[in-house]
Amino acid sequence: MHSLTISLLLMALAASVMGCKRVETPDSRRVDFLIWEHGQQAYQTNHLAEAYAALVKLKSDLREIQTAGRSNLDYVYCGAVLNGQLFAMAERLGETNAADTFYRESARCFEANHKSLRLPAKEFSRAEVHRLVEAYDTKTGPVLWRQEAQNSKDL
Repeated sequence: MHSLTISLLLMALAASVMGCKRVETPDSRRVDFLIWEHGQQAYQTNHLAEAYAALVKLKSDLREIQTAGRSNLDYVYCGAVLNGQLFAMAERLGETNAADTFYRESARCFEANHKSLRLPAKEFSRAEVHRLVEAYDTKTGPVLWRQEAQNSKDL
């Protein structure tokens, strides 16, 4: 009886240890990066409503990847950028409740990223999140919905 109990405990321990291992392969790293890139490309090349929908899907995809235990992306930084982009688009679409939620998530992620870099604590205002996202967008390439918004201002 004693050896049966020990055997069951060892099997349970082995199963729990195996369940805690991260699932990472060169293929999963490539796939995770491609999911991010595909979402960002859709953000850059679509009109506002389509870009917004693409990023909402990307956010869901990233949540699934992270829940699966894969750590191939910097989820804190990706969350800061992604939620900041969603914040800017939700504001433009007049979705104030969604914009507020995305702003808070983006600011929280930017603050966590700041802390992970061992920088002094900092709060990120709405204007600062806008500025950081616009800088990211400028660095990664033109964004169609931003160009359209600018063109409508110029008219």
